[in-house]
Amino acid sequence: MERKTLNNPAENPADYSLLDPAIQECPYHAYKVYREAPVFQMPETGHFMVSRYEDIYYIVRTPEIFSMDTLQDGGHPYDNDKKIKALFSDRGWENRTVLATDPPLHGTYRSLLEHCFTNKRIKALQPQVEKLANDLIDQFIDKGEVDFIEEFCYPLPMMVIAIILGLPQEDLEHFKRWSIAWVAPYAMSDDEDAAYGYAQEHVELKAYLVEKFAEKRANPDEGIISDLVHATYTDTDGNQRPLTENELLSISEQLLVGGNETTNNAMASAMLLLLQNPAQMQLLLSDTDKYVKGFVDESLRYEAPTQGLYRYTVQDTTLGETFIPKGSMVHMRFAAGNRDDKQFPEAAKFDITRKNAAMHLSFSHGQHHCMGASVSRMEMKVAFSLLLKRLKNIRLAEGKNDLSHLPGFTLRALKNLVIEFDATDKLT
Repeated sequence: MERKTLNNPAENPADYSLLDPAIQECPYHAYKVYREAPVFQMPETGHFMVSRYEDIYYIVRTPEIFSMDTLQDGGHPYDNDKKIKALFSDRGWENRTVLATDPPLHGTYRSLLEHCFTNKRIKALQPQVEKLANDLIDQFIDKGEVDFIEEFCYPLPMMVIAIILGLPQEDLEHFKRWSIAWVAPYAMSDDEDAAYGYAQEHVELKAYLVEKFAEKRANPDEGIISDLVHATYTDTDGNQRPLTENELLSISEQLLVGGNETTNNAMASAMLLLLQNPAQMQLLLSDTDKYVKGFVDESLRYEAPTQGLYRYTVQDTTLGETFIPKGSMVHMRFAAGNRDDKQFPEAAKFDITRKNAAMHLSFSHGQHHCMGASVSRMEMKVAFSLLLKRLKNIRLAEGKNDLSHLPGFTLRALKNLVIEFDATDKLT
């Protein structure tokens, strides 16, 4: 696709399709174009694309207009494929995500989990994360080279979420495969054979979790899944009951996938940003304790692991000068809002001292702000504090990186990242 310049008055946001793998690979010029026409209807899907920070921020805080329950628009992507849908419906399983509901229903489910993500519990978890991160580093530190994504970014978040959920570490090899299958429908691929394969793996995940529910009922432990199977759920009418199997599956799947997929992508992007911005790397090395928090949030702002999500309009509305009718799908492009100069001056500059970096949209805001955001931030701070202490002169391995990303509409994920380094003599 020929790239046009912003000086060309004929430039049209519809010229840049986010279903085009070339645009997905490098979307930031397209995002500039989108922000000049901040609400437009995507010709490929009919969905309304929103790209400015203030508009996205308004949407996530106005659930009475912009519903989180996007399944009203025809359901999960799999619901349009009868063969795939039967894989789930034959077992009585749904693809509905109960955490993706609106107030007051959303609050009744979220209240079951809020105690699991308090500052006290996250602080108590940190020593375990430090040990896991150090153990991973120990496995490659003598080699002077590591496939950073495969040997660090993938395993660390999966091990952490397994601890939180109360799932055995020996099952980690399956979690990544199932996570990939779970997010695959949102890539909007038209490969039907691949979609069916991913759906079969999703069924494996559900079957695995159902077995774990039975185990936790018989032998309770400290994990979230154990809490959930023994929880008393109070609905919006005040009725109390246990969670259904579909409710348990929905919550557990979302926590398992959300707890590893975005964090591992964010860590890989953060490392690459440091290597591409040596002055920022040196600043972070000069006082890691001082700058690591800002570095984590600026990385999340600059390369959002979740590029965008949807809402569904439950009434006619107007956003800016654009009329959006009831029953429309609205795509909030978080990554475009994160590069909005009106919210983040010189937004195209990577600056770990940026004062308002934590206001990024990558974890959303409002009632659907990512519940595990504090865990993800903690993991990244621990990871980079240890990596920068134990690995010196970190650099890209020559000839082993093309720095390309996996095709995808929703997620931003590097394919691979091989780094070289000089090791320190001591762990501390």
